[in-house]
Amino acid sequence: MDEFRITFQQLQYVWIASLLASVLFGTFPLVAGLKLGVRKYAYIGFIGSILLGALAVVLAFPFAAVMHWLIVRRAAQPSEVIVEDAPAATGSTFTSAENS
Repeated sequence: MDEFRITFQQLQYVWIASLLASVLFGTFPLVAGLKLGVRKYAYIGFIGSILLGALAVVLAFPFAAVMHWLIVRRAAQPSEVIVEDAPAATGSTFTSAENS
């Protein structure tokens, strides 16, 4: 059986290709998060995908897919709006058609 050898330069090419693929995978949660207004998850998905892709490209794809799912799920949830009553002594008056 023949010996399999890989040079350091070939290893660098593989690592660069893996890193480029992880950047591609990370752009999906980044674009989705920025469009849907979930910036925190968008940046976590993009940077996490790149870091995991530097280790192994097979880790970057599932991470990006999970982050994309979390972004879409988070954007679909209704946001809670808290409305506080204005103080009564503001000095402004409000007249409506019903009160006239």
